[in-house]
Amino acid sequence: MPSEGLALFRRGLGLLCLLDACLRLPTAVFWLTDLGVLPRSLYFRLFEDSLSWSIFSISGRPEFAIFLLLLMAVLGAFQLAGRSNKWVRVGLWILALSVQNRNPGVLEVSDYLLRLLLFWDMFLPQAPPSRGDYVSAATVGLQLQLSVAAGALAWHLTEPGWRQAAVWSLGSRAFALPWLWMVLKVFLILFVVAAWVRTFRIVLLVCAVPVLTAWGVVGSPYLPVTLMVAALALYAHPGREAAPEVERASRPVFATVLLACLLVVAQVIPGISESARYPGAALGLEQPWTQTYPSEDELVVELQARGPGSDEVLWAVDVDSDRRSRLWAQKLGVDQTWASRLTDALQYKLELQGMPAVWMETSVVRNDQTLGPVELQLLTDTPVRGDTRRRVQP
Repeated sequence: MPSEGLALFRRGLGLLCLLDACLRLPTAVFWLTDLGVLPRSLYFRLFEDSLSWSIFSISGRPEFAIFLLLLMAVLGAFQLAGRSNKWVRVGLWILALSVQNRNPGVLEVSDYLLRLLLFWDMFLPQAPPSRGDYVSAATVGLQLQLSVAAGALAWHLTEPGWRQAAVWSLGSRAFALPWLWMVLKVFLILFVVAAWVRTFRIVLLVCAVPVLTAWGVVGSPYLPVTLMVAALALYAHPGREAAPEVERASRPVFATVLLACLLVVAQVIPGISESARYPGAALGLEQPWTQTYPSEDELVVELQARGPGSDEVLWAVDVDSDRRSRLWAQKLGVDQTWASRLTDALQYKLELQGMPAVWMETSVVRNDQTLGPVELQLLTDTPVRGDTRRRVQP
């Protein structure tokens, strides 16, 4: 892989980590602490059989979570400035993996792709030769990861799924470009080829800006931006040297990279994917490429919190809410165990004297971008009203 591309790729990862940490800071208490929706007691109960881990689970205090996010932002800024070293890259991977594992209910594909790229970045060289190819076990592993990611996304990208995601998000701009899904599919296939064939890389990079920009405008910008950073690893300077530099990895590094490659490939092979996903969680190598945002779900889940003894809406999650709130709401629609501490978290967040009444609204989205009949269910631990379920016509 080209050394100048790897340098840009590393700076891009630093930028993504810096932005991710800064975007999480305002809601850190609500999503990442014992005062939020997923205290450690509930977290350990939900994931007691998982090999995933998080240093955020060491303490549930808000100050600890905020400190770790600030540390992640500082390390990301160091990498963005080109002043990172091996320990900075290891620290970024640990922090990114930890913040994601602390609350998996608010994750989607771009989050998983970021931590996968950070994993392979740990094994890339500190200072590759300028304007030359660099070959190592880590570069081969990164190429494999890029191929699997782009190939899996292309495989799951279909016209019905694209339309359903647009309907779910009520994003009318996606219907203005009904052919965009096919352009994205071709681009992702080109990504797979360009990861291994240098001839196609310039074509990929030229197409990346308009295609990924269009994807971000009609959908969500997070995955397109992360893919753009991944594509930077393939950039080569026109006046570059042709002779590659080959690095011989130590046995422990080679064994780790080989194991990671096997886990990555195994998770996309039917029949063994689930078995490989379990050990893959320990290294953060899960490959859940169907968890895109906007979602392809037919069910739309919205939440409303009303004040104690009143009908005033104090907090809500609807189709206009932020990405992580909507992902969390979708989790509740599937498994209400995730909502067992929601009222406590809202009482603290909203500084209420009593428990709020939290209602979950579920409805099926129609092809004409309207919502069907609404099912209402009270999620409050102790019902404060006599009717806890009802159906409302739109």
